[in-house]
Amino acid sequence: MTIRLHCALTAVGCVFSPDGRELLVGLSDSSLRRVRLADGLVQVVTLVSTDYAGAWTTDRRVVFARDGRSWMCGETPESATQLTQAND
Repeated sequence: MTIRLHCALTAVGCVFSPDGRELLVGLSDSSLRRVRLADGLVQVVTLVSTDYAGAWTTDRRVVFARDGRSWMCGETPESATQLTQAND
């Protein structure tokens, strides 16, 4: 199966979800997107990440770094929760 992300950005990295149903894609604009493989639905996880990457939890949430802090996001970007403080 081929899934095309319809945007003018380059994928920098990607990782499958634990159940293999979704792909977390880091794009060249530093955003993270989750792609549902069954139908190609693309959802924004965060518009800005520190290193173009994230990690899945076993319950399909995504952990990522932004501005020197760790964040966790559920199904929508609005559900992002800051996990750590920056070392200033």
